[in-house]
Amino acid sequence: SETPVNQGMALGSLAFSAPLARMPDIATRIMAIDAAGGPTFYRRNLTMGWARRDPGGAMEWVQTLPTEQQAEFMGPIVTHLAKNDPQRAIDMGLASTGPGSLRVKQQLAGALAANGSVEAAMSIANAVADPDERLTLQRQALMQLARTDETEALNLARASGNTALIDSVLSNQLVTLAATDPEAALAQLDGISSASTRHELERNVMRQFAARNPEGVRQRLDAMPPGAGRDGAILGLVNVPTTAATDALDLVEQIGDPTVRRQALFVLVARV
Repeated sequence: SETPVNQGMALGSLAFSAPLARMPDIATRIMAIDAAGGPTFYRRNLTMGWARRDPGGAMEWVQTLPTEQQAEFMGPIVTHLAKNDPQRAIDMGLASTGPGSLRVKQQLAGALAANGSVEAAMSIANAVADPDERLTLQRQALMQLARTDETEALNLARASGNTALIDSVLSNQLVTLAATDPEAALAQLDGISSASTRHELERNVMRQFAARNPEGVRQRLDAMPPGAGRDGAILGLVNVPTTAATDALDLVEQIGDPTVRRQALFVLVARV
């Protein structure tokens, strides 16, 4: 007999091609496999395939489920509608409640931004009352936008006045920049408001800078005042295999924070 995995995969695949009249029955059978303890990874195919052909019918079925299950199935529907009927997608996303509703809104915000509707994506975020969830959705929208227009993403972040959002967008851009021009990335670190974020980013950028220009890194270290920023930069340098062990040990002894110093020593020991 077929295993639950094979049954689920077969039924999930049918969602892309079976007659629409059969879809409620297919959905019921998939849910029965779940209830029997079968795996759930194929459930996404159910609403993904159904939504592409009949989003209204898929949504009607989702709304027959218990509230705590609905959000899991709504993501593929609102993602599909974000391209073809964005206002309907927004209405559905904002109406989503219960466990998983934030994930639905994230998928929606990302899909809207990917389709060029950045204002609509930000409106999803701004309609959410919880500040942490709002920030999560704003990040989702602007990170998606940054893939095609980094400048506009950063401008929108700055226009929001939210330093956490600005830091998040700028950090993401500097990580990308560091891969090709770590020195330019280091020059923009002062734009990061959060000290902890700035130090963590500096540590990672210094690691890439040291691999390209070890002498330039040493010059930068010499110009840095003692503190968390310099400690993190040294840790980044110690992580570079090309840094001589004796030089690295001399640098480690200059680290002021005992915790960071221990981290650096562990790195050195691992290299031996």
